[in-house]
Parts: sequence; C-alpha cells; structure tokens
Amino acid sequence: MIRAAFLFALFIIAFPISAASFSLIQVLQANDVVIVGETHRRPESTQFVANAVTEYLQGASCLTVGLEIASHQQPFLDRAFKGKWIPDRFPISSIPLGGFIDHPGYREMLVSFREQIWRGKCLKVRAIDKPHIVSLDRDEWMEKQILELIGSTPVLVLVGNFHAMKEVRWNSDPLAGPSLAERLKNRGLKVTSMLQYWEMKSCNLRNQKLVSTDEPESLEYVGRIMKAIHAEAPDKASDVADAVVIWRCTGRG
Repeated sequence: MIRAAFLFALFIIAFPISAASFSLIQVLQANDVVIVGETHRRPESTQFVANAVTEYLQGASCLTVGLEIASHQQPFLDRAFKGKWIPDRFPISSIPLGGFIDHPGYREMLVSFREQIWRGKCLKVRAIDKPHIVSLDRDEWMEKQILELIGSTPVLVLVGNFHAMKEVRWNSDPLAGPSLAERLKNRGLKVTSMLQYWEMKSCNLRNQKLVSTDEPESLEYVGRIMKAIHAEAPDKASDVADAVVIWRCTGRG
C-alpha cells in the first residue's frame, strides 16, 4: 500500500493524465530532483522511500538517493554498500548516523539499498548533510552536494520537512535562510517536493492518504506543518510543496 501511494503521488504531481499511461520511470525522469520531506524517526517514512526506490529500479534505470547523513561519512556508506568489507565486520548498524535520524527503520532502509546494489541495480546513495566542522548553512551545503549529482540520473532526496518546502514565510524575523527545495528551484531545476504529516504521535498501525496541493484540503495540513516550525500558513499549499502524504492512525495499542 505504501508503494502504491508513492507511485500515485508522483503520478498526480507530474502527469495529469490517465492512470493507464502512468510510468514511475517517466515521472522521475521528468524531474531533476524529487524531494521527500519527513518528520524524523518515523518508520513509515523510510519504508515509503525504500519501496519507491525498489519499484523504480525494477525498470533497470539508474537512480541517485541523497540522505540527511553528514557527507564526510560517505566512505562508510561506500564500503558497506559495495561489499569492500565483510558485512559481519561492518554491518549497516555500524554506519555513523546523526541522532536526529537514527532509528531502526532508517537502517532497514539502508539495508534495502545495499541489497539493491548487491543485486547489480544502478543505485547510488549519497550522504549530503553538512559536517559539523563546516561553517555553511545546512541547506546551502546540501544544495552544493545535490548540484554535483545532477546529470542524466534523477535524484531522490529524503530530508526533514523544512528542507523540502519551496517557500517559507516566518511569523517574525527569518529563523533560517532559504530551504533546500527553494534553493534548487531558484537554480532553475525541475524540482518536485512532497511533505509528510502524521496526525497522531502514538499509533501502532497507520495508513496514508495522499493529497495533491492542488486540492483545497491540502492547505489545512500544510498549515499544520508550517505552524509547527512557527511559520505562516501559505495562501496556496502549492507554494510550499506539490503534495502531502497524511499518515492516519487506524489502530492504537
């Protein structure tokens, strides 16, 4: 179900045509960058992305995934994914991750990526976040990393919701510079942005509803996301993103 939602999301954003003519390969190849925003440490989000990557690679195409991991950790990812070290000696659990993203679901997503690479799929995984010793703004640093990845291969990025917003109006003085999505959009790149929203914090079972930001109800959810970061609700949800995935609780323990 998660995979199906992601495919439908990309369909309504990029191809307002009949479902019969939809192709995930077409959608990704129509954009330079697809940014998926998230609330960190949510297993639904990482499973969502892992399934989307698996689906795309079934078409024997190439894909680059950018992750909110400090870029100086890239050698660790390369060794784990390419099998230069024996997996038992360097498991995915040993890759250094920032505490704000580190959770079992994130590492399961990395295991899924490694399996795709070991099967010979054309997948690159890149750590794009700013190391602590770098003085640049985080979004500026991530922008530079992604610009180096732009080419014939689409880039799918998983970052926090704020970085995926194309426009932010703060309630007071700006709390930060332009977001990653806004920076890339201003570069003239084809950028598709998707936010995620969880209706309840505590829940054992969830399903999702996808809402295009062309739909009137999307403004409510985008407004809630903006409120959480002390920003103004937009006049149009489409100013902020292209779609919102709402994760709804269907079972509580």
